[in-house]
Amino acid sequence: MFLRDARHPDSRQKRTRKPIVRVTFLLCLFIFSQYGYAKRPSSERIQSLLIYKLATLVEWSNIENIKTFHIGVVGKNQKLLAELILASRVIKVHGRSVQVATVDPDSVSGNQFQIIFVNQNVRRKVSQLAKRIRHTDTLLVSRGSKARDAFMFNFIVKNKKIYFEVNRDNLLSERLVVDDALMSLGLCLNCSE
Repeated sequence: MFLRDARHPDSRQKRTRKPIVRVTFLLCLFIFSQYGYAKRPSSERIQSLLIYKLATLVEWSNIENIKTFHIGVVGKNQKLLAELILASRVIKVHGRSVQVATVDPDSVSGNQFQIIFVNQNVRRKVSQLAKRIRHTDTLLVSRGSKARDAFMFNFIVKNKKIYFEVNRDNLLSERLVVDDALMSLGLCLNCSE
């Protein structure tokens, strides 16, 4: 058996390679650890996912007649629209594909959409929209609306957190059924409890 001497050329080569390997390893560890920290999702992404989650938790009385699920977005919020469209490529609602479109609030008529989302910048249109879509099985979701008699779900953003209000009477008048567990998560307006 051959024992290597510390003065052997192969031994020196190993010693000089170790610092290079260590530096390379530490550099790779540092670079890849930067990707390990998840970026906080945007408010628009969270709202988009909440809209889709609401859609799966609401039961439509006319579900058997719905071939494609339609979500209309009223108001200017390109980031939310992009998030909704992106999610529509992979998420199905009650087993149906989803189409997302922007909507002019003055041209909305009943039965065009299963969900209409009203952005904060046009929240004054919520009452007008509610009148146009009454008794059409359309879920009206808003952000920052003060028209509590009009919306069914209303997102409220406070201190970088999203909460929601629920108007049970409006849901019932549209023949939309919502699980009680969901009702307990939001601030329920006009609930019997």
